[in-house]
Amino acid sequence: MMSIENDIKILAVILLFILSISLLIYRKKNITILYKFIAMTIFLNLLLSVLSPGFSILNWISFESIDVSNRTANLWGERAHIGDLLAGHFIALLFIGLLFVVDKQTQSIGQMNKSLELSDEAIKQQSQDSQIQSVELAKQSDESEKQSIELAKQSEESKNQTEVFKFQREEMEAQRREMLSQRKEMVAQRKEMKAQSFNNKFFEILNLFNNIIGNFQYSQDRLTKDDKVQTVIYMKKDVLKQLKVNLLNSIRCINIGTIDIKRRINKIETLEQFQPIFNQFNKVYDTTFKYYFINLYQILQYIKINEEADLKNAKNDESKETVKEFYKSYANIVRAQLSRNELVMLFYNAYMIQDTVNSDKYIKIIEHFSLFEHLTYTDLDIRTSDFTLVDQLLVKYDESAFGQNIALLKKREFLLDESLI
Repeated sequence: MMSIENDIKILAVILLFILSISLLIYRKKNITILYKFIAMTIFLNLLLSVLSPGFSILNWISFESIDVSNRTANLWGERAHIGDLLAGHFIALLFIGLLFVVDKQTQSIGQMNKSLELSDEAIKQQSQDSQIQSVELAKQSDESEKQSIELAKQSEESKNQTEVFKFQREEMEAQRREMLSQRKEMVAQRKEMKAQSFNNKFFEILNLFNNIIGNFQYSQDRLTKDDKVQTVIYMKKDVLKQLKVNLLNSIRCINIGTIDIKRRINKIETLEQFQPIFNQFNKVYDTTFKYYFINLYQILQYIKINEEADLKNAKNDESKETVKEFYKSYANIVRAQLSRNELVMLFYNAYMIQDTVNSDKYIKIIEHFSLFEHLTYTDLDIRTSDFTLVDQLLVKYDESAFGQNIALLKKREFLLDESLI
């Protein structure tokens, strides 16, 4: 039995030694386990020593204890006093605790040193990075300075180009103004030339018209009181005056030369009744009466055509009014050439004529230029105070034909309001 017990002790000591070596190797990974194991071993040895000195782990390590029997009760006196035993264990525990604290502080200092080393490396890296950044910034600064210089050059070049462009623009603007002025002059010259051309041609046509009137000659046979035939010759504008009288006599059924229109005055009350008489009258005096009014129409039409062409080119209402006033002045010149007798004959002729010149066109051009503006109501009568035909014709024309003639406009308005026609 003693031999087996000793073997067990030796084996326990070996295992304890191996375990201690293993813990020392493992110490680098976890120091706390080692100190806990040592502390537990000392505390366990204390408990075993209290129970029996023979059970003490330290006693196992001692080779003298291998042959000692646990039955010996006086081992306390041989080994040591119980106080020394406890003091030794507590000192061992304190020493182990001190070692643990020192080891922990050593680890903390090591970690701090590592942290400091890492900090130094970080600072060093930051310093290197800062140096690199400084170099880069210096390069960038140099590059920026070069760019600034380049920009300054470009700015100077741009400024020079701007001055050049400004000069060119001013020169082009001056050229544009000059061209615009020349264009205005050309337009003005063209207008002046056109106006001059119109003016020359107008007066040529007007002179031709006046020559036609100047060459008017009309002879008429009439019976004297002693029943003799007398030939009367009418010249120039007297022809139209006499034609007006002849028209009146035609309505009155008076025998004038070869004309013998057998109608009584009290039967001529409508335009329909008057139309055949006018047609016969127009046929008899075809060479003088009809073509006189055709030439008059051509003059007025020439003015109107040129007016319409210029109105198309007018850009605003003011320009249009200027054009209208310009051509109205020429129409007024034509109107000034016409006597009252000619205007009265025109009043009847424009509406009653049925061939050569369209009646509607003649009426429109009369209305456009207000040719009847200076006539009176009594001027229009050809039947000695019988205004039936006058009233019927008066409302056939638009109010524009009478211009600013207040008397005729009021009379026309009265006839329309009273529905007398």
